[in-house]
Amino acid sequence: MTAGGEPKDPERLLRDAGALLEGHFELTSGKHSSSYVEKFRLLERPEQTEALCRMIAEWARSLNPQLVAGPTTGGIIISYEVARLIGVRSIFAEPVNGDRRSFQRGFTIAPGERVLVVDDVLTTGGSVREVLAAVRHEGGGVAAVAVLIDRTGGRADFGVPFFACLTVDLVSLVGDPFERRPTPNSRHLSNSSASLIWPRPMPMGGHTLCRCASPTWTAAFTSRSTRSRSAHYD
Repeated sequence: MTAGGEPKDPERLLRDAGALLEGHFELTSGKHSSSYVEKFRLLERPEQTEALCRMIAEWARSLNPQLVAGPTTGGIIISYEVARLIGVRSIFAEPVNGDRRSFQRGFTIAPGERVLVVDDVLTTGGSVREVLAAVRHEGGGVAAVAVLIDRTGGRADFGVPFFACLTVDLVSLVGDPFERRPTPNSRHLSNSSASLIWPRPMPMGGHTLCRCASPTWTAAFTSRSTRSRSAHYD
């Protein structure tokens, strides 16, 4: 629900937050996508994040979770907000030795306690599986898994009830179909998540703003020229 009490479409919530980007992205897998979800543009906006977490809470309530757990980093926010809406505790799992996660900082799970595992964006499922393993290691029971955005196109399977506020398949381009774009308008911006090869700019006043997949890089281009107007690092 929004502040006015009316439900909103998950995709619209992402667009309102500036989190659903369009362009030509090369993902770390080497695949190409026409869209990219920048989760931190969503997580910095409480209204949109709360509306999506409410969808998870309403779906999960019938499963009677007693605890909500998520992975660092974005999963901390999702876990807390979903737990608040359901009325249960929230904990998070942190990396250990780079190959697994565990519940630290005094977090406990009672034997058999029903745990709802949540995350922000599901891509490979690695972080979620690490949290599931940590829950079971502590003797807890997994009630379900829920995410804000499922980027697998609905192909995720964790062997428990699963819910996603929005299911998309962002890896939709084969090869590099934009190679023929005029080179003066091309940008290849490398970062740890993806590279923006060709932007579909979003209007921003007298200019068009084009954000790459990195939350720390912003480039503004004039709407009348392919010349870069400004670029900066935060």
